[in-house]
Amino acid sequence: MTPSIEEKYRNILNNIEELYYEVDLAGNLTFLNGSMSRILGYSEDELIGMNNRQYMNLGTAKRVYETFNQVYQTGIATKAFDWELIRKDGTIRVLETSVSLMLDAEGRPVGFFGIARDITERKQMEEQEKRLQRAKDKALHQLSHELRTPLSIALGVIRILKKKLQISRPHPEEEELWVLLENHIQRLLEIQQKANHIIQYSQTPDQISAGQKPDQHTNRLEKSSEAPRQQPPSLQDWVEKMNQTLPAEPNGLRRMNLFTMVQQVVARTKENARHRDILFLTGGEENLCLLTDPGIIEDIFKGLLKNAIENTPDGGKIRITMETNGERGFLKVKDFGIGIMEENQKNIFGGLFAAREMEHYSSKKPYDFYAGGKGLDLFKIKTCAQHFGFDISVKSRRCVYLPTDHDICPGDISRCPHCKEIRDCYASGGSTFSVSFPM
Repeated sequence: MTPSIEEKYRNILNNIEELYYEVDLAGNLTFLNGSMSRILGYSEDELIGMNNRQYMNLGTAKRVYETFNQVYQTGIATKAFDWELIRKDGTIRVLETSVSLMLDAEGRPVGFFGIARDITERKQMEEQEKRLQRAKDKALHQLSHELRTPLSIALGVIRILKKKLQISRPHPEEEELWVLLENHIQRLLEIQQKANHIIQYSQTPDQISAGQKPDQHTNRLEKSSEAPRQQPPSLQDWVEKMNQTLPAEPNGLRRMNLFTMVQQVVARTKENARHRDILFLTGGEENLCLLTDPGIIEDIFKGLLKNAIENTPDGGKIRITMETNGERGFLKVKDFGIGIMEENQKNIFGGLFAAREMEHYSSKKPYDFYAGGKGLDLFKIKTCAQHFGFDISVKSRRCVYLPTDHDICPGDISRCPHCKEIRDCYASGGSTFSVSFPM
């Protein structure tokens, strides 16, 4: 005997993995398939006529009412996530559910229907990943703070011994060894500080949505230590608030003039890098303003500018531009330096990555040519940018005269055997880092 159309579709509904339900306007079940009966642990007879509040907690029932009411008012179907249903045995299942308005023959609302998917295991996996991430963050924080104290002590001892040796007039080779050792200890301290900043801004989505600031997580970890420790730099400690900002906006954001900030940072940077022969060019929209934490965008720009200087030989130039495109603004830092090899560009924001060998820059000072490689500096910038809603990208072309990382630039265009004129160097390669942000 051929089954009726109603029996045919009932068989289909009872054999699909998804839950199908129909409820009246009061939320009482009027129809369901076998999957819903299996998930909730009730028989079909027990569920028919049961109100949704009988298998939901108060919080979920409130969200269900709000969703159903929105669909009723607009007639537009929607999808709701993370509805927790209570099984007959008291255990919880988490569902992803669609809700549509059900109409009678005259087009009048008579109830709701939808399909739901059990995502309990997926949610459990996500929560486990969050717990593992929190544990990893705690371990990394602890390691970062444990490194700081012995490194600081070692650096202090080295400086004391160096002063004593200077009094006794040591051999020049011995003094060079002490300077080299001091520089390496100082670099380790800088790495520790950068790593600490990166950890602070590598938060999970639930931490960010909860409004947790980076230094709150750090302070909790500090308090949990057995011995008292010096508090790590907070967000307010490691960024300088700008002077040209207007009165504070809600949520601690300020409206700032990007062009003014760039001019001030360039002026300070030129003073710090006065031993370098580099031309700085700034241009673009002078009235470009954005609503943000001024210290963050300034810190990102300072990092990109420092990176550009350390990759540009003397006699070179750096161009900074500010512009808008649609609803987004752009801050671009372009150097006419050595550029980045194509295979290295995909790893440039990965952290602990350097485009050159360590011995080429280990004894350098900040802003020196070849002084810092990439590594944690750009990783820190990328992490901070993502945390505050910015996008950062890079376009680069390796210097045609330096095709590999083993080819060394002399650091001065006038000493380059390949460039007869300055413009030859300008045309040979370079990098452009672009920060994009909503207006």
